[in-house]
Amino acid sequence: MGEAIGAKSIDLEWVQVHPTGLVKPDDADAKIKFLAAEALRGVGGIILNAEGKRFCNELGRRDYVTGEMWKSKPPFRLCLNKAASDEIIWHCKHYTGRGVMKFYSSGEDLAKDMGVALEVIEQTHEQHYQAAKKTETDPDGGSWPAYPSGKSWDEPSGMTGSGKKFYHNIIPGSAVKSEPFYVAIITPVIHYCMGGLLIDTDSACIGSNNLAIPGLYAAGEVAGGVHGNNRLGGNSLLDCVVFGRVAGKAAAKYMLGADMKDVDLREVTGGGLTGAVESSKLAGGSYEDKMNSAAVPAAAAAAPAAGGGGGGGISLADVAKHNSKADCWVVVDGQVLDVTSFLSEHPGGELAILTFAGKDATEEFNMIHPPDVIGKYAPDSVIGNVGSGVAAPVAGGAAKAGGAPARKDKGGALSNHQAWGHLDGDTHPNWRTDIDDNPGVFILNIKSYFNATWFLVLAMLYEVGATIFSAKNIKISNDRLGLTRSAILLVLFIVIHAVGNLHVFKGPDDFNGYGYFYVRLYWTGFGLPANIVEEYILLSVLLHVFVGLKRTWDMKLALVNSQGINVLNLAITGLMLLTFMTIHLFQFRFGDTDQFGPYYIRPPPYLINFWGILSLNLFWTDASYVEPVGVRDIYALEFQIFKNPLWSFFYIFSVGVFMIHACLGWKKVTPVLGIPRGHIARVEILGYAIMIIMGLVYISFPLYVMATKPFSGYEDSIQIPGRVE
Repeated sequence: MGEAIGAKSIDLEWVQVHPTGLVKPDDADAKIKFLAAEALRGVGGIILNAEGKRFCNELGRRDYVTGEMWKSKPPFRLCLNKAASDEIIWHCKHYTGRGVMKFYSSGEDLAKDMGVALEVIEQTHEQHYQAAKKTETDPDGGSWPAYPSGKSWDEPSGMTGSGKKFYHNIIPGSAVKSEPFYVAIITPVIHYCMGGLLIDTDSACIGSNNLAIPGLYAAGEVAGGVHGNNRLGGNSLLDCVVFGRVAGKAAAKYMLGADMKDVDLREVTGGGLTGAVESSKLAGGSYEDKMNSAAVPAAAAAAPAAGGGGGGGISLADVAKHNSKADCWVVVDGQVLDVTSFLSEHPGGELAILTFAGKDATEEFNMIHPPDVIGKYAPDSVIGNVGSGVAAPVAGGAAKAGGAPARKDKGGALSNHQAWGHLDGDTHPNWRTDIDDNPGVFILNIKSYFNATWFLVLAMLYEVGATIFSAKNIKISNDRLGLTRSAILLVLFIVIHAVGNLHVFKGPDDFNGYGYFYVRLYWTGFGLPANIVEEYILLSVLLHVFVGLKRTWDMKLALVNSQGINVLNLAITGLMLLTFMTIHLFQFRFGDTDQFGPYYIRPPPYLINFWGILSLNLFWTDASYVEPVGVRDIYALEFQIFKNPLWSFFYIFSVGVFMIHACLGWKKVTPVLGIPRGHIARVEILGYAIMIIMGLVYISFPLYVMATKPFSGYEDSIQIPGRVE
C-alpha cells in the first residue's frame, strides 16, 4: 500500500528465521506455529537431533542454530531437565497445555519415544556435563573454538568452531535414566522481516524524492531500516512501542499543528507516577516476575473445587458439552465463560482457547494472564459460576436454556443501538457478525436480507464506476483488483443479458428487436463494427482472463502438489468458459442469418418503446407510421442451433460450468467488496442465488426451443412472403 503511493522500501531481503518453532505433533504441517521463548535454552535446555545427539551451541545466534539444524538430522527436540524446567515452569506448563510440549517422567521414557538407546542420551548429557565442569576450572583452556570468542571444552558431534562457554542447570549422564524432562519438537520458522517502508526519525515514510510523504507514518514490523540485517532479540515490541509513540506524536502534530499538546503518560495511566506503577503491576512486568514460581497463583487458589460450588450454577458436565469452535465455553476461577465470539479476536490465536474448550483452564490461564484481564477485556463473556447444575439467575437477566443465564449489555438503549445496531440492550451471541438478528414474524430475517441487498447494490455500482472513473493508467500487479472489478462488471452484464434474452419467449418481434437495439448503439463504438457496450465487455473479459491466468501462474500452480488439483478449480472452469464463449460468439454474434433473409420490425423512435413497457414490448412497435426495417433474424438462428440436441447439451453443460465458476469466484470476491462485516454472509447467499437463477434462465432457452415450434410474430404481414422461419 505504501509503495503504491510512492513510498520507498528497504532491506526486504532480510528475513529472520527462528530455530525454535514448536511443532504440534497432531498438526505438524500447520503454516503458523507457536514460538518457543529463547529463555528455554537460556535456562539450560539442550537440542538433540533424531539420533539423540547435540549438534550445536544452543546459545548461539538464531541464524547459526538454524544453519546447524539444516546440516543435521530431524526431528529436533528441545529438552529441559527438572532444574531447567522448574526455573521456567510456567512456560513449560503453558506449552504442554497447548499440546506443543510433552512431559516425560524419566529419561528412559524419552529415549523410548525417540527410538534411540538410553545410553546415547546418557552419553550426550555426560559430554555436556564434563565440558561444563572443565570450563569451571579452566575457562579458556579448551581445545575447541568458542562462540563468540576464546576456547571451549565443548565438542558436540558435528559442531565446529562454536563451542559452548556458558552452562546452566546441567546434569551428569548417570542421572538421565530417572530424570524428568519437558521436551518439545522444534523446527526453524520465519520469524521477523527486518525490511519494510523506509522511515525517518519522525517515523514518516520516505518517498521516491527522498522526502517524507506528508501524513504517512509507519511503526513496527512494517517499517524497515531499523534493525539492519539481523534484529536483536527483545527488540520487536520495543521497536513497536518506541516508533509507535514517535509516529503517534508526529501524526497528531501533522493533523493539529500548533493545537497539539503533549500528554504525560503518567496522567493517562492513573494520575501520577504512583498510579502508573500500580497499573503496570496488572499489565505484565512485576506480575510476570511471579509466574515461574511453583506456587499456584492466588487467583487459582481461590477457585472452587472442580465440580463444586454448591447449588445453582453450571455443572462441569454441562460445560463439557460446549467444546467446539461454534460453541466454546471454558472455566476460569470457578466462572463459566462463553468465548465463542471472542475466538477470532484472541491475540494468542483460536487454538490457545480451543485446547481448553469445555474444560477448566484456570491453571493455564492464571500462569499467563494478570488477574484482572477478564473483567477488563471480556466481562460479557461470563455467563455464570460452576455449581451443581441448577442455573442461578444473574443480575440483568433470566436463566437461559441449558443453565446459561442471559447476558445484558451495560449502558443505555441509545448507546447500545449505536454499538450493536439494536435497542433492546441484549448481547446477542452473534453480535459481531449478525447486524440484524431479529427475524420478527418471518422465518427468514427479511430486514437483514434487504439491508444486505442494498449494500450489494452499492458495492456493485461502486466497483463498476471505479472501472470507468478511477483507472489512471495500465499496470501489471499481483493483486486481485482487476480480477474483482472485471468480475463484478461481467456479473452485471450477465444479469442484464439474461433479462434481455427472456424476450425470446415473446417471439421474433421482441427478440430480433432486442438484437437490433444494440445495433442502433454502433454510433457509440468509436467507428468500429461494435458498440461501446460490446467493446467494454470484451475488454473486461480479456482483463479477467489475463489477470486470472497470471494469478494462477504466479500463486496457484505451486500449491497443486501440497493442496491438490482443487486449487485450480477457478482456472479450469474459467478456461472451459472461455472456450464456450468463443464458440458462442461465432454461433450467435457472428452467426449466419442471411440464409433466412431479413426480418422486418418497426423499431421504436427512441431506442425503447416507452408505451410498450407494461406489455414488455420494449424493442418494437406496431405504429404504422414507423417504417419497417430489416434486421438480423437471430430468433430463427436460435431455433436452428438449439433444435440440435448436441448443441443444446453443450450449451446447458457450459451454463452449469458458469454457475460453478461464478459461485467459486463469488466466495472470493464478497469479502473484498467493502460490505459491512455483519452482512458478508448474507451477500454471499444473495450472490449464489443470483448465479443459480441466472443459470436457470439461460438453461431455459434451449429447453424452450427443443420443446416448442417457432412463433411467426405479431406483425408477420410485413414480412417477405415465403420467408424461411
